Amino acid sequence: MGGVAFGQTLRQLREKARISSKGLSKQVGKAPTYVSQLERGLIKNPSYDTCRQLLEYVGVEADSIDKMLNTHGIRSDADVVIDDREGSDKTELPVREITLNPDKMSRIYEEKYRDAKAKTEYIFGVFNILVETDITRASVVINNLYRLIQDEENLDFLFGVLSLDFKQLPAESKAEILARLRKWF
Repeated sequence: MGGVAFGQTLRQLREKARISSKGLSKQVGKAPTYVSQLERGLIKNPSYDTCRQLLEYVGVEADSIDKMLNTHGIRSDADVVIDDREGSDKTELPVREITLNPDKMSRIYEEKYRDAKAKTEYIFGVFNILVETDITRASVVINNLYRLIQDEENLDFLFGVLSLDFKQLPAESKAEILARLRKWF
């Protein structure tokens, strides 16, 4: 499983604890984008110590942390047996009992994947319709989006904004947010 599945779990725990990804990154002494990258699966093999600290900061009880990390295939150096004979660097991971049903996890992942793919296609469809019906507006929106995704800091900003559920906001709040944004630009 490794970092990808752990990142998804971390995101859920972090959001439940109401901690920002940048704030959590800072707590463990990492770059501001570290947690965001981990949650998006960009960090495939996160360190055991860092993951342990992250779980502590989001409020996971100490006696549950090792079990959770083990479930995600993240092991401490103490769990790794190194054969030092004759300068060998052979590393063996101990066999551990897995408490989660891998078939169930695969189904959950597949369902999320199919859902995300279907929504992505719908979003592309909306943009294609916008291009066909209002090229002026489409050009502005697509160019701004394109510029945002060109560097990591802006991409993290975009993901942060889009991770908020603006649909729940009352119309007056949405109008106020747009008015403030227009003043800045």
